Amino acid sequence: MLLGLDYESNRQLAINDHEFAPHIPLLIQCGRYTIKTISSRRELHEVFQFRHEVFYEELMAKGQKGMDYDYLDEECDHLIIVDDSKGKIIANYRLLSSRFCSQFYSENEFNISNFLRLSGHKLEMGRACVHKDYRKGPVVHLLWRGVAEYLKRTETEYLFGCASLRYLDSLQVAVVCEYLERNNHISKDYGIRLIDGLEIPGLSRKKEFVSRSWGVFLEDKVNDLMNPLFRSYLKVGSVLFESPAWDKKLKSVDFFTVLKIKGMNPAFARRYGL
Repeated sequence: MLLGLDYESNRQLAINDHEFAPHIPLLIQCGRYTIKTISSRRELHEVFQFRHEVFYEELMAKGQKGMDYDYLDEECDHLIIVDDSKGKIIANYRLLSSRFCSQFYSENEFNISNFLRLSGHKLEMGRACVHKDYRKGPVVHLLWRGVAEYLKRTETEYLFGCASLRYLDSLQVAVVCEYLERNNHISKDYGIRLIDGLEIPGLSRKKEFVSRSWGVFLEDKVNDLMNPLFRSYLKVGSVLFESPAWDKKLKSVDFFTVLKIKGMNPAFARRYGL
């Protein structure tokens, strides 16, 4: 599970002394930005600190410094965007490929065993965060450019993970669900099941109300409830499981999301050479 660790607790991290080496080395220069998979312990610690700054210090308003780390971080690759003009990480993704990993974060919230049994390599994207000063602009594009290169190198056929929306009440979640249903973004394929106890209280009643009340007002407002990364998943052709999970620790609503690479939006496929 996720840990928000202060610096004193950092001594408890299960980190070996040897150098951290990526499964798939990436290094792409794009103007003032570098897209890369991390290749050192120093970068790994910077990623943990950066995630803590975004998830805990900013979004949860917890002032204590620390690191965001869990049991999967040693097994995966960490894709980062660096602003070379400032020498700092401004965005990251955690990438777990079925070529190298047998455990996935999504399994904490959803039963995905039927999905994992499908033939073909799969890649879980998670722990996505972008620095608050870079959430408007090219960073989402840069993340997708890095992910696309990683997909090609690992011969991935399915992208999946938990697409998160933060700090929505149950009515707002119902509005998002109705929008997804009406625009054919919901799939009942893959045999996904929500883990017991992670349901959003009262969501089914709110969904019934929203369905009856749907109109221009609600439809105009739904875009404001979705962050740029979430919207990019829809644009690229992803489908989502109908029942989201409630992450109490990070106060987020998580939708299990799947993108079949061969079913990707053709415009995105051309743009990223897939």
